[in-house]
Amino acid sequence: MFLSQQIRASPLCLVLNPLALILFLLIPPSSSPFASNVHSHSVCSTMAKSTPLDLPEIQLAVASHLTDPSLVQCLRVCKSWYRTLLPLVWRQVQVGYSMVKSRQQGPSPRNLKQHCELVCGLVIEGSNSWDVTHYPNLHTLTLDVYSKADTGLAFEDTLAALIALNKSIVVLKLRMKSIPGLAFWRAASELDQLRSLHLSFFNNGMGVGADAVEYFLKVCMRLQYLEVLGPKLVGCSHFTNLSFPRMRTLLLLSVNDVTPIDQLEFISRCPGLERLAWHVSSVVKQLAGKLASGMWPDLEAFELIDLYSDVADEDIALIINGMRRATGLDFGRSPFGPSAFQALRRHFSTLKHLRLTNCIAMTSSMLQEILGSCPQLVELKVDKVLAKDIVDGEPWACLSIKSLQIQIGFGQGEQHLQPLVFKQLSRLVQLQRLYIGGYSSGGGGGGGG
Repeated sequence: MFLSQQIRASPLCLVLNPLALILFLLIPPSSSPFASNVHSHSVCSTMAKSTPLDLPEIQLAVASHLTDPSLVQCLRVCKSWYRTLLPLVWRQVQVGYSMVKSRQQGPSPRNLKQHCELVCGLVIEGSNSWDVTHYPNLHTLTLDVYSKADTGLAFEDTLAALIALNKSIVVLKLRMKSIPGLAFWRAASELDQLRSLHLSFFNNGMGVGADAVEYFLKVCMRLQYLEVLGPKLVGCSHFTNLSFPRMRTLLLLSVNDVTPIDQLEFISRCPGLERLAWHVSSVVKQLAGKLASGMWPDLEAFELIDLYSDVADEDIALIINGMRRATGLDFGRSPFGPSAFQALRRHFSTLKHLRLTNCIAMTSSMLQEILGSCPQLVELKVDKVLAKDIVDGEPWACLSIKSLQIQIGFGQGEQHLQPLVFKQLSRLVQLQRLYIGGYSSGGGGGGGG
């Protein structure tokens, strides 16, 4: 029986025989037992005019490799491309002075209002770059306002009006000269869907005003993510009876004029923390004690960097031992050493992200053991490991790693080890980013990329 007759006799062969499926797709609809003869002519005409580039899936795949200016140009190809790509063009919008500096033409206020329902992410730079507009599907709003002129009640009222008009905001990022006042925080406290707040301010003398503290804390009670760089927040006396149970990620990168004890008290009010980044060293022992008591049972990712003052290797070991399960650790520029490494061994099976750069007490054998014992690693940033330790040690277990920063040391007469070292690197088949430096293990140092 010919293959075409098999197709007509048994549609199941389309599944069992790939060649049959191909022939079925090539057979004109008029001769296919599954097609309607009434519409065969119109279907054939449509198929004859269609190309793979008419499929939205193909158009979107092409668009994923294009720059924003090229994406805008593709809108002019045809109506089909226009319909498919227009939401991509307007999904993320940036207006302000960086567009002028880069000589790119940003959207006009008229076009922005016309396509406001397509905008999901909006970056606004400067107080003169935007109008108060309602964006029905706005998810992420970023405000970059650094000019001294961007101050005063008029600006704050405009900012508050923009926030009040866009209740759909989930992520809010503020990078400004100084922290906004009462009108802003009152409007922000009404954002029921707000879950992520990023605060970066550069006027060290300013903080949340006393009249706005109530609204600021109301905002915090909704958050799952809070990142703070620069501003003075509030003292612990304001949240004595408060808790922030939704908070999962807390990054206190630099908090001015708030004592470490008060910051620790704020952290203690977030029992559901999964990730903590904190650049404070003077209360590490107290922090380790709270960890050991089970205050943050779900904490898996921890970042404490620049810890040389008032911190010992044993203190870091206490922190690591206090974590039930660690997936991400960053102890860069710290006295991380033998005690901390012994505590780290318990988490080898779960570690995914690890940064131990500029830790002078780390040894090459420790780093080689990490590479040979952590199968879940996705990102690793470490310093010096000897080529001899790589060659003589266990095969690397981190075969799923995607980002690796490492320096490899070769002693005198060890250049013959290079092929063996690179053979080990070649096993990392999922690697996407590699920074590899070289140094002489006999003294001195060097770098590479």
